[in-house]
Amino acid sequence: MKTETTIRKGTVYSKYSEHRFNNSTVKSCDSTLALPKQSCVFTVGGKNYTKGMTHAGSFHADDVFATALIRCLHHSFIPVRTNDYHLAETAADDILVYDIGGGKFDHHQKDRKVREDGTPYAAFGLLWPVVGKDLGFSDIAIQKFDREFVCNIDRHDNTGCGNSIAYAISSMNNEVDTFMDAVSLATGLMVSMLYRLHRFDESIEFAKSRIDPRHPSWVDMIDSSGICHRCDYFAEESCPTRVLAIITKSKRMGYCVTSITDRKNGKTSNRYLFPKEYRGLSEDELKHVAHGIGMTFCHPSGFMAIFERYDQATYYCEKNIKEEKRNEI
Repeated sequence: MKTETTIRKGTVYSKYSEHRFNNSTVKSCDSTLALPKQSCVFTVGGKNYTKGMTHAGSFHADDVFATALIRCLHHSFIPVRTNDYHLAETAADDILVYDIGGGKFDHHQKDRKVREDGTPYAAFGLLWPVVGKDLGFSDIAIQKFDREFVCNIDRHDNTGCGNSIAYAISSMNNEVDTFMDAVSLATGLMVSMLYRLHRFDESIEFAKSRIDPRHPSWVDMIDSSGICHRCDYFAEESCPTRVLAIITKSKRMGYCVTSITDRKNGKTSNRYLFPKEYRGLSEDELKHVAHGIGMTFCHPSGFMAIFERYDQATYYCEKNIKEEKRNEI
């Protein structure tokens, strides 16, 4: 079964039935530029390439997600894997070399590139802004995805700090070459994440239009047709208003009031928290404790609650969501 997700200028392919590779279709290459045929010359960052190259041996989330990212742009991409560093350093100009060779998509050299917060880039992070542009994402979306996902993979690769996704990818190393199996898994994740990022990009202008000066601390994300728009734009530094929470439709039943969440340097902080006396109670308990405000659920961590009716959700926001009550996890 083949599913396709169109993302702006490029098309991200998730070929779930064809994502498993074995030694009969993809050979591990340690000292040669032998490469399974690709459908055509591929372009990254306005430059044409005929082959890709990364390091061989044990793979990590960095090189696996870097490969998956390129496959989101060019679905037939399969790199040569080599430990011949001289070969990588002197590779022809039409070979895209990453995570080896000391070039612009490597991070093992002394003068490696570092983010403003001090986190060094790895190959994934060096490729992401380039491929992200090729896929048509805005600068806001590119920075958001780097901050919330790519940066964490890069930090783990450069420091071994501990990252659950990186750990899962590394655990796929085996006696046989399972690199493309890991890439298959990562590509599926990338397709889903990039589709969501595309939705974020599409919803930015709508989100801006929903900021109401009469209640700037909360935003109703349900349009006049009753369609709910989910958007993380209000957590961005470029958002002109300090929004604390949004109203959306619950996928289960009722209407959600959810705190805006700040994510930075591996820490999560909620801008608004519901009162402690509501958190974790059953619907029946809330009917007594919450004094008939229509709340049917309040998360034990306090960052979101569900109300039975739309007017109950807006009423709660009008009366209560006026100043920050935050936590940090």
